[in-house]
Amino acid sequence: MKSSQKSILGKPVDFLYSFFKFIVAGTEALLFLGISPIVNTTIIPAIPMIIGMGTLSGKRRLLGIFLGFILSFAISQIALSYVMNVFGIDYPTLQKMGLPFLILFGLMMLYPRYAIWNRSKDDYRKAKYYGIIFGFIWSFWAAVPNTAFGSEYNIIVIFILFYFMLVAASVPALFFILIAFVLSKLYSEKYLPSIKKGIGWLTLLISLFLLLGVVKTSPNVLVIEQKHN
Repeated sequence: MKSSQKSILGKPVDFLYSFFKFIVAGTEALLFLGISPIVNTTIIPAIPMIIGMGTLSGKRRLLGIFLGFILSFAISQIALSYVMNVFGIDYPTLQKMGLPFLILFGLMMLYPRYAIWNRSKDDYRKAKYYGIIFGFIWSFWAAVPNTAFGSEYNIIVIFILFYFMLVAASVPALFFILIAFVLSKLYSEKYLPSIKKGIGWLTLLISLFLLLGVVKTSPNVLVIEQKHN
């Protein structure tokens, strides 16, 4: 009787232990993966958006950028992963799909009154909207989780991916807000309009180089495989 009870209880315990180990190992891997986009060519499209963070103001701007970025990045990663698997889209095509959004960002920097984040008068919301746009656009170039789940996406898979992407996004997000803090101290209020226009033109120039293939980016690939018995 005791042995049968042990075997029944052992299965869920073993499963939870294995799941916990998987989450811990995945978290460690994702923390490392979060560093890699910062030090390779995938950072190129993000450069204007990073510089642009310094033009934001407000005491809670850094928190707004951080929260907006990691949430947008995580959700975008899962959505783009699904689109890639369902429609068979490769990375060069995905990056070209991101170019119109990068160009749109450049135009919003050139014409700040039309910028989405400037529609709010609250500095915190402005920063959060900026972070959301940043996270969404950079997702086309940064590490997209290319999974083998295909059409077998379910709530558990999505939850795990969302958690992993939040972890991965938090590393570059902390790096970005540190730069934003430094730049905000260096920027003079007097020259902010000129700085924004310069960022806008830089964005359009990078977009042109990416379109013509003068500048090439190589994505980081996170492969999550599911074994079928």
